Amino acid sequence: MPDDIHADTLSAQARFVFRGTVQSVDASNMPEVVPASDRSAVVRVDQVLQSPQSLAQAGGQEVTLQFLEQPSLAPGDDAVFFTNPMAYGETIAAQAVGHQPAPATFAAMTRRADDPVQTLAGRDRQARIAAADLVIRGRVTSVGLTESTQAGRTLDRRDEHAPEWRDAVVQVLATETGTSPGDQVIVRFPASRDIAWRDRPKFQAGDEGRFILDRWPTPRRRGRATDQDQSVYTAPGRYDFQPAHEVAGEGPASPVEAP
Repeated sequence: MPDDIHADTLSAQARFVFRGTVQSVDASNMPEVVPASDRSAVVRVDQVLQSPQSLAQAGGQEVTLQFLEQPSLAPGDDAVFFTNPMAYGETIAAQAVGHQPAPATFAAMTRRADDPVQTLAGRDRQARIAAADLVIRGRVTSVGLTESTQAGRTLDRRDEHAPEWRDAVVQVLATETGTSPGDQVIVRFPASRDIAWRDRPKFQAGDEGRFILDRWPTPRRRGRATDQDQSVYTAPGRYDFQPAHEVAGEGPASPVEAP
């Protein structure tokens, strides 16, 4: 249990976690980034446990690690390394936030999802849920232009990166975090596929799942009701919508509070 708890703490601080074998100590394959010293080591990646997509296939590569202090490692040591990438080239350099002996730590890590990219995405989503104004399970009933667009005005900037805002009306099935907003909320999202907006969730009628939301930041002006008074939210991050089939295995949602 202590190993699992410590591994979980280190995993939350690291983007790239892997089981590896120490090839050499006081060494570096990227001296221009990490000079060889008693705080560096070259480690072969044996199995990726948590990573961004760019490093999901890093198995077999040698990574130069920079430690905060001199590590207790020797060539041939088998360990789980918790790191954050620093540079990419013919090889990889990363900052190590910690390491633990295998196989105990490896066993704790592999009780989680098999996909290292999904493991990292899950951690990012949990952090996002903790910071959100509202988390609901819901179903999109319709999608249309924003009220401002309908009135002949626009929320878009007039340039090639305009977000093309749309409003999704979402029926609230359950409230998981935050005060129940009632029977429905409006989720404003950018319909644009431009590079500036392509990672933001896009919605269409029938979409169902978990919505991780922040309030739409519209202030009250001249005593008139604003979007915020009408339960308008937005899903600003790439992990802010989780389809129903991904949520299904997590058990029943909390019941909706009475409005």
